[in-house]
Amino acid sequence: MAKIDSISNFGDADIAPAKDDASVPTAVPVPVPTTCDAATAAVGELGPVPFSLPVYVATCMTYCKLMTQTYPGVCKQAVGQAFSDIVVKGKVRPTDIFKEWAPLNFKPLPKYGHYAGQIVFRSRFEDREKLNEAFVSVAADCKFPEELVNVSWDDETTVRPYSDDNAVQASNHYIHSEKEHYNFKKHSKQGFTKYVAAIQCYETLDQATGEWTTVFWLYLPGKTWDGTSCFNFLKEVVGRYYGETNPKVVKAEEMLTMTEECKKALDSPLHILRYLLLLPLAIF
Repeated sequence: MAKIDSISNFGDADIAPAKDDASVPTAVPVPVPTTCDAATAAVGELGPVPFSLPVYVATCMTYCKLMTQTYPGVCKQAVGQAFSDIVVKGKVRPTDIFKEWAPLNFKPLPKYGHYAGQIVFRSRFEDREKLNEAFVSVAADCKFPEELVNVSWDDETTVRPYSDDNAVQASNHYIHSEKEHYNFKKHSKQGFTKYVAAIQCYETLDQATGEWTTVFWLYLPGKTWDGTSCFNFLKEVVGRYYGETNPKVVKAEEMLTMTEECKKALDSPLHILRYLLLLPLAIF
């Protein structure tokens, strides 16, 4: 995984004094700390921020404003969902969610939404066919049809080499940096919505260091999985590329169980009533 990009250098050649101007002292470059530890070592511990009544009041006012704008709609949606599940659909036992929970129950759709992301490697995947086989293999374990998964390579796009000096990083830091405000989510519209899972790969060799940088832009299931599931999917792909397979990676339904005592407590009418009363307070 790559660290974040480096802070811009504040030195500007256009405003530096001329070397032959004796009246102006020559500017001495000052190194800019690129990590939290380096910054702390340079300036010392700052200590707690002193209390400011105007800042405190402004923060409270901003919070109240944002809550006024967003809370009513979100609360209405949450309460409406609870009412629909309990009253309309008759789902009065929370433990029934385990019967409906089917994260690997794939259903084909005309278009797929994605959990988009980026991962950066300080190495090269030399065997592209092997990487594709690993991707298809993990997808098959997730019951994704082979024709709906895709691994593609863009050899035309130049990748910015990885650097340990990185400290700030935009989504398009490594690739497509010439496109302002561009990112992997916007890039998903370039034909990736027809796949349930896909990655686009980029690589470059830094001639100065002799080190490869490989960038994956990821498009993994966004409605049925969370970020951890998507990370574990790609982790297993990389593991299988290097010859290591985790047989438990898709066995959550078999491994996650609930004791009878826990089921009884969760299905208690008092627990459900408490949940409904606290729901408006638990949204934020």
